[in-house]
Amino acid sequence: MNRSSDLKRFVSVIIILAAIMAMTGCATSTTLSGAAYKGQTDVVKDLLDKGANVNERGDCDWLNAALPALSCAALNGHTATVKLLLDRGADVNARTDDFVWTPLVSAAFEGHAGTAKLLVERGADIDAAMDFLRTYPGKQGGVNLLERLEKQQLSRQSETLVSRAVQDVSTSIKSDIDELPTIKVKPNKNAYAVVIGIEQYRQKLPKADFATQDARLVANYLTKVMGYPEENIVTLSNEHATKSDFEKYFERWLPNNVEAGSSVFVYYSG
Repeated sequence: MNRSSDLKRFVSVIIILAAIMAMTGCATSTTLSGAAYKGQTDVVKDLLDKGANVNERGDCDWLNAALPALSCAALNGHTATVKLLLDRGADVNARTDDFVWTPLVSAAFEGHAGTAKLLVERGADIDAAMDFLRTYPGKQGGVNLLERLEKQQLSRQSETLVSRAVQDVSTSIKSDIDELPTIKVKPNKNAYAVVIGIEQYRQKLPKADFATQDARLVANYLTKVMGYPEENIVTLSNEHATKSDFEKYFERWLPNNVEAGSSVFVYYSG
């Protein structure tokens, strides 16, 4: 028997076996988590278009745990796939069944800054991710990444509050303190501030008129006149000035940022 005939017979057998497997459902299927882990954005889109559950859990060959597709994509830094899943309604804070492993933990664990930034912008819980990574040996780099993202987020919030303060002041009763001095001291990167203004209270307590406006004006003075970096100022007002907010910034944010020789300024109006 010649080798050419043997080869043709072997190929024929392989084709027949492949056809049998396909007809009996034995062919390997693509899972949403698997496609997300590989960054196959087009495949993920096709599966979602065909009705796949965007929060479906599957094994993406790493943690020996069922992870949602969003965590699998974040683990490999596939930002385009992460964005698609978020746009389709994926839970940005989805956890595993056994421990606090969120999509943000996946991204920070492997140092994928761009993916982590997108998740934070979409509402990922930075504090929960940092608390988990601090317990994980050798992952201080992930914690540092999240701390930088948190500072950037606070800086953007401060810019928004300052902008609103300027608008509010311009439309409310004016006094000489509303006009900022033209002088400005040298910037001090070691100056930190927590500015609080509570105007609205629960339990039908009287309203503290102008409290939030005063807080915003003080924040404006600190950044525009007193040399405080915007990212070093936290402004808390009304529903964002609760006990949990105080614990977050006084018990975690300040201790994690303030160093020996730093100054801390706390202002309260209410």
